[in-house]
Amino acid sequence: MSDIITKTCTKCGETFPATTEYFNRDLKGRHGLSSQCKICRCGKQKSWRDVNKDKIRERDKRYREANPEKTRERQNRWVKTNPEKDRLNKQHFHNTHPNKHSEYARNYKLAHPEKYAQIQKKYTESHPEVSKRRTANRRARQYNAPGTHTAADIRRQLAAQTDKRGVLHCWWCGKAIKGTYHVDHWTPLDKNGSNDAGNIRIMHAKCNLRKSAKLPGELGRLL
Repeated sequence: MSDIITKTCTKCGETFPATTEYFNRDLKGRHGLSSQCKICRCGKQKSWRDVNKDKIRERDKRYREANPEKTRERQNRWVKTNPEKDRLNKQHFHNTHPNKHSEYARNYKLAHPEKYAQIQKKYTESHPEVSKRRTANRRARQYNAPGTHTAADIRRQLAAQTDKRGVLHCWWCGKAIKGTYHVDHWTPLDKNGSNDAGNIRIMHAKCNLRKSAKLPGELGRLL
């Protein structure tokens, strides 16, 4: 068996097998490899990037402006393969640039009203608890009711009213809820009921309409 061909890095002086595992390709170099090992080249490139951040940022901006389609395709591919990183990046940007995020959303809504409406509709359909939370909190503001609750609070109440078989039950009539549901303030807002998580219940739409603004003691059936 022939001896392994080696190559010495001109930067660190270390000797490695002369393969692309340790050296980048370079047709002008010996064995078709670069003179510096990958570790040294990475360190050199990192140092250059640290010193030339503004230059790199401007270069990347020019490329994006000149190649919008390629940039969009590349971003879409990255998002599909890195969904969790994309979610964390967006959350970090939103937290660190709240005004900029709001401005971008406002400009996008004005420039693409139909597409924005479709996005909102799709999100509402897949996250009904978010829409219901907004509606409940808006009504609470109208009545100056104390307290507030989140979409997570609604999800917890949904879980509390769901049996071991995964069937969601109406708080008032006790029957299974199939399809849409209403989030009810058990003690009505207009009768000093609060808007906090302890006062919300999941009900059939017809049961909620039948209950209306009655107090719990005025109802003939409790779950």
